[in-house]
Amino acid sequence: MYNFKKDEYLGQENVNYQGYKMIVSDYFGYNHIKVKFGDPYPCEVDATYGNFLNGQVKNLYSPTVCGVGILGSKYGSKSKNGQASMEYNVWSHMIQRCYNEKRRNKNPTYSDVNVCNEWLYFENFYEWYISQDNYEILLALNDSNLDKDILVKGNKIYAPDKCVLVPKKVNDLFRCNPHKTGLPMGVYKHNNKYRASLQGTGNKRYIGTFDTVEEAFSAYKKAKEMKIQMIAQEEYEKGTITQKCYEAMMNYEVEITD
Repeated sequence: MYNFKKDEYLGQENVNYQGYKMIVSDYFGYNHIKVKFGDPYPCEVDATYGNFLNGQVKNLYSPTVCGVGILGSKYGSKSKNGQASMEYNVWSHMIQRCYNEKRRNKNPTYSDVNVCNEWLYFENFYEWYISQDNYEILLALNDSNLDKDILVKGNKIYAPDKCVLVPKKVNDLFRCNPHKTGLPMGVYKHNNKYRASLQGTGNKRYIGTFDTVEEAFSAYKKAKEMKIQMIAQEEYEKGTITQKCYEAMMNYEVEITD
């Protein structure tokens, strides 16, 4: 038999605290209704009628992270212990690196870096993230970084075909910190000569002193590429990087323009 009480609720309209129009699209009881949002961020969510009346129903498809990132309704941002999940942290930090003005000003290398439309939705990023072969190992280690430069050198967009998950140790290998002196990476002026050194964990490993910038950089390039290959082998054997990442690291070339 048709529920006339339900008919009283269907189609009721209100505006939520975000300023979006919402409509009761289905009614199962006072503590369970369906609320539908229209443009610009159409979706349907579960709610209570009390929250609907108070405007406290959130449109989960409105951009809430830096004005562009959309959480969605399929996956929450919290882990079982109530803290932000590793997946959400990696996603939100990616968005902030690209769209938070203060962070971009502090790190100019991200001034022209963007996130593809697909990954502006946490749901899409999450599904890619957990599908990676090294996901479980990095999750257990609580050591997961998103790298956009290993597969595609000079890459300016975070996208599923251009990124890999890696431990911090690997990610740090490809951080770009150009000298203010204008000299190539790994090269320093010393009196009238040029020193080459390799950045390590908290220190620098001296390589040698040379007459020219080119000689110093050549020595740095050889040492850096050997280090990348050594770490690639170590991490691949541990299972912390994928085969695609391993192959890219083994073939990675350091250039004087880096």
